[in-house]
Amino acid sequence: MYQITDQEFVKLVEGGVPLAELEQRLRPGNSSQVGFIGQNENLIELVHSDLQIVEKYGTTHKEIADKLTELMIKSREKKSFLNALFSKEQELLSKDYEFSPAKLLTMGAQNCPWGCNCWGQTSGYIIKKGLSDDKLLRTGIEIVMASEGKIEELENLYNTIKEINPGSHGVQAYKKMLEEVRRAQENGLLCYVAITELLPHLIEQHHFFEGKQSPYRADPELLIKALNLGK
Repeated sequence: MYQITDQEFVKLVEGGVPLAELEQRLRPGNSSQVGFIGQNENLIELVHSDLQIVEKYGTTHKEIADKLTELMIKSREKKSFLNALFSKEQELLSKDYEFSPAKLLTMGAQNCPWGCNCWGQTSGYIIKKGLSDDKLLRTGIEIVMASEGKIEELENLYNTIKEINPGSHGVQAYKKMLEEVRRAQENGLLCYVAITELLPHLIEQHHFFEGKQSPYRADPELLIKALNLGK
């Protein structure tokens, strides 16, 4: 187990990019508009904290990355009439989680902030089952992702709908969804992981699950449980 002050660990995280420059790339408005980490997050502390979770469950970053890659491959397989009722992705997931393919496409692809020749878009979401009004929350998740994680854009859209037709059922449903997503973001209780094509690379090569203030955060504990990994 690396100590957080070990120079070998710092070099592992840097991956050939000086730490100060790397953190700047990862913050909002640089490699990504929404950011891989928050304005005040410390990359070394973040990666070390996630490493402790991975080791606690007796798995590895490579094992997580390989399972995610397999999940994305299965999600792209064309389903025949005979197996259309059975989710191939579910074979890889715990019974408490499900995979939802992305329905909204992003413009362009995200590249690796370490400068690796690796790109990717959102493939789908691993979502914890049994959430209140799951369809609304799932819709809210995708809207948050499509609007680059800016909760303000959701609020502006809600206010616009409310002005047009304040008494509609759609407004009430949207308000409920907005409140759930906002509450989850504020409390760090999001019950989903956005699976991007870049994520396995980030996890295996850089031990990086993204920052806790990023809407693309892939919480390692949720991932490990959802993918039936570890002890």
